[in-house]
Amino acid sequence: MNLKSFIYKNNSFFVILLDVLIVAFSFLTLAWYKPATVRLVLPQYINPFLVFIVLWVTISLIMGKYSLLSFKKLFNLIVTVSVINFIG
Repeated sequence: MNLKSFIYKNNSFFVILLDVLIVAFSFLTLAWYKPATVRLVLPQYINPFLVFIVLWVTISLIMGKYSLLSFKKLFNLIVTVSVINFIG
């Protein structure tokens, strides 16, 4: 099995991973602006952030955000992902 077919068969995993990385990057970027990020912000908010990530992925799975191959048009994909991100 080559890499391209592996990614195609497991595209939901890679999309979920990308989604989690984007949300984590956003959290870390905003936390970086606060003073004493490493000492205060990260230890204080890491558990709520992990709960948020689990809820984010769960809602996205339930709403069908990660089934990208089911969308026929790019417009439908953009609208669906935007609505799910707004709800989540």
